[in-house]
Amino acid sequence: MILALLATAVVATASPESRLAALQSAAPFHIYVMPDSWDLRQVSVVASDASGNPTAVRIVYEMSQQTVTVDETAQAGDTGSDQSFGPDALYVNGYVATYTRTGPYYQKEGHLTWRPTGVSVELSSTDLWDVPALVIAALSMR
Repeated sequence: MILALLATAVVATASPESRLAALQSAAPFHIYVMPDSWDLRQVSVVASDASGNPTAVRIVYEMSQQTVTVDETAQAGDTGSDQSFGPDALYVNGYVATYTRTGPYYQKEGHLTWRPTGVSVELSSTDLWDVPALVIAALSMR
């Protein structure tokens, strides 16, 4: 509990890089991050459990004037799917991914979601809204 409170204090006052490092050590799930070539703009705790440990985070990155938002939420157990969805299915690091597009024609937003063990990860962007761009961004995460 003390570690969670300390992490919360660091998250509130530090640089985005420090906040991300504190969240990575405090979160009960793996937090996927973009490579260092992407500029880290914002790190937020969206939800926490009763002990103060983060259960959902939002990370915003920018690269070459393109913004990508990563939303990660802890999931109980193995939410990954071994089911095959055919040759046209999208896969991110072995996990089935779903793609949706929202918004009007003049401001489309792409959403790519996959569920590795213990976490649900969604990439969204109004700049990289097509399938190939979001999949390439997702594959670069570590």
